[in-house]
Amino acid sequence: MDFSILTWALIGAAIGAVVALILQQRKKNADNAASTTDSDAYVETAPPTDSAPTNPSEVSNVYTVNMYKEYQTTGTGVGVAFSGGGSRSLSCTLGQLRGLKHLGKLEEVAAISAVSGGSWASSLYTYLPNHIDDDNFLGAPVGDPGELTLDYHGEVATALDRFSPHNMGQAAVNLGVIEMATRAVELYLEGVPADDLWVRVIGEYVFAPFDLFNTTRPKYFTESLDWFNTKIQPNNTELTINDFYVPKQGRPELIVNFNIAPEEGSDQLFPMESTQKMAGILPSFPKSNLNVTDLGGGYIDPFGFGSKNQSTPSGNTIRVVKPENRFSVHTASGLSSAAFAETLLQATKWPSEVQSIVPKKYYWPVMNPAQPSQQYEFADGGNLEDTAITALLRRKFGSIIAFVNGSTPISWDDKNEEVVVSEQIAVLFGYQPKTKTGILDEDYLPWERFPENYKPGDPLQKSSYATFAYDRVFDPNLFLEFTQNLYDIYIQGGTTMWKMENVKVMDQPHLGVEAYTLGKILWVVNTDVKDFTDKLEGLIQDDIALGDAGQFAHFPYYETIGQLHLSKRQVNLLAHLSCWNIISQNVAGNQGGVNNQQMFLSMFD
Repeated sequence: MDFSILTWALIGAAIGAVVALILQQRKKNADNAASTTDSDAYVETAPPTDSAPTNPSEVSNVYTVNMYKEYQTTGTGVGVAFSGGGSRSLSCTLGQLRGLKHLGKLEEVAAISAVSGGSWASSLYTYLPNHIDDDNFLGAPVGDPGELTLDYHGEVATALDRFSPHNMGQAAVNLGVIEMATRAVELYLEGVPADDLWVRVIGEYVFAPFDLFNTTRPKYFTESLDWFNTKIQPNNTELTINDFYVPKQGRPELIVNFNIAPEEGSDQLFPMESTQKMAGILPSFPKSNLNVTDLGGGYIDPFGFGSKNQSTPSGNTIRVVKPENRFSVHTASGLSSAAFAETLLQATKWPSEVQSIVPKKYYWPVMNPAQPSQQYEFADGGNLEDTAITALLRRKFGSIIAFVNGSTPISWDDKNEEVVVSEQIAVLFGYQPKTKTGILDEDYLPWERFPENYKPGDPLQKSSYATFAYDRVFDPNLFLEFTQNLYDIYIQGGTTMWKMENVKVMDQPHLGVEAYTLGKILWVVNTDVKDFTDKLEGLIQDDIALGDAGQFAHFPYYETIGQLHLSKRQVNLLAHLSCWNIISQNVAGNQGGVNNQQMFLSMFD
């Protein structure tokens, strides 16, 4: 058990014991027991609207939602993917958005696809309220790492211990295992259903500080006022635009990725998406040995996600029972980052009535609207595909920038004479994650491909790899050379990135990806960069050199769960590195000898 799992286990066990005692006491106390009746159960209340009908009978318990059987945006332009990775990925994404903005290219991005911690950052950026300035939210770029200081000396932009007002990095500082687990217990005792706890906590800790979460006035989200007026309001007159979060003007399409489990506890997952315009998944997954019900076949309006289907379709619309809780910005990101809830559930022993803290929602498939809606478990987007690029491949983007913000250092496996890279990358090329059999550096098994035409039960290096067996979208024959290229750049001290052109994308029905030729993809991998670190002031270098004993332990590979809480200095240093990777004049190891800026600008040609 690694440190991160142990952390969750200890905290969860302690809190589980506290919950058990409180519940036991409640059962003995009639007055307290009365407080848990249905009348006091937690339900998000719908906010009043500016045009609420004066006659209560005019407010029905149903919505009319649109069903979409094609993508509402095409794959033209540049798509950017931000991988999962908790607060580490949020910090990387902060710097990467900052860097693209500095190059003047952020507004040219057509779509952002994100998972887990990457979705926290991307969702905050997309729906950022107008009263929060982008420059403060993203922070200022610093081209020379030597200007960074450990402490504040009059300049916020270069001080690692300061944030600009409303800076996104504050979200990573807010998070923490103990604080969030304790809050989850409080919410449960207040009546919040166990399977809503993770989503609710994410709302409070990540989104509320940026005015994107409010229990007294919960909101849906939509693409724009025009989209609302055209697609939503005509059939749902009780709703107004004030019931919805609307993206800041000029923001790209945002694709938040999560997964659905066809039955409780299933290891087989199927992809789901949420965008500003729709939620669901376009590919159809008919009932099979992998899924016990029909899934997919299209999307519905996000404000109807989590609803029960009530009627037969009328053209491309269907009447549904209003969801109990509004599917909001924080909800989608909470589903996308549900691995934290799953880890806590698996690693701890909670009371019997709190055995399900994995998010659940009602769902019915557009491919078969007659199939009765039922509750499904929803899983972290990274549990199936953690780079978030497959949503862009589904739309056949011709230019993709893939930020792989993982925690696995690129290294050399002496025993097998192979490069070690993150499983986030390996599974996309049809390889099982690099398996370590012991604690020593040489305790690795050689890279091994997933079996061709994998079937459940086929032998794997680890049974837990079965979830990734359907992730192959690139030719496995490219993998070893690609990883060698990444390693060669890494040891030269530059930014670990590699550009591929005219890449054949393979059919992958399980992910809804069809074969096509991808014009270009730039892989940017989170690694330590010697050219960056060597320029830092001595105090910062000394602290990094302390390793686990210093305040930058594991930099830049902060643990996904064990370091869910990061300090301002940890966030800022990683964000500055991630931004520098984009804006710097570094040429070390780069293809064609061009600098980092030119590498990124070429993706927009």
